[in-house]
Amino acid sequence: MSTKVKTIGNGSHHSLMSSAPKPDSLKKKPTKPSSAKKAEDHVSQVDFSTMDDRVLRRYKRTFKLRAKSSKESRDELVSSVTKHFLQQEINEKDTITFFIYTLRNQENVYKLPPKVPVVSS
Repeated sequence: MSTKVKTIGNGSHHSLMSSAPKPDSLKKKPTKPSSAKKAEDHVSQVDFSTMDDRVLRRYKRTFKLRAKSSKESRDELVSSVTKHFLQQEINEKDTITFFIYTLRNQENVYKLPPKVPVVSS
């Protein structure tokens, strides 16, 4: 529907609603879901149960995961690591950009120039 404003001789304004159908070019077309919205369809699963215990313990230590008990069983360790891994939110664009930057600059070592001691005479 379109709204038209009509001015009457005394200066007041009235809006009139037109019930004329909109042309097809002005109608909103349903949008298709983008691939970003369906990111969960493309997520590949990591099977932590196939990994060595040392890798799982290092993951747990690196991300400071809390243990349910002092001596976790392998199944509990796999479960807690998997749960933590799946909860991570990652910005794909930033990750890919950082990855490419790292690949291109892996030989370059950026160091500040050494400080030259000031000799006073």
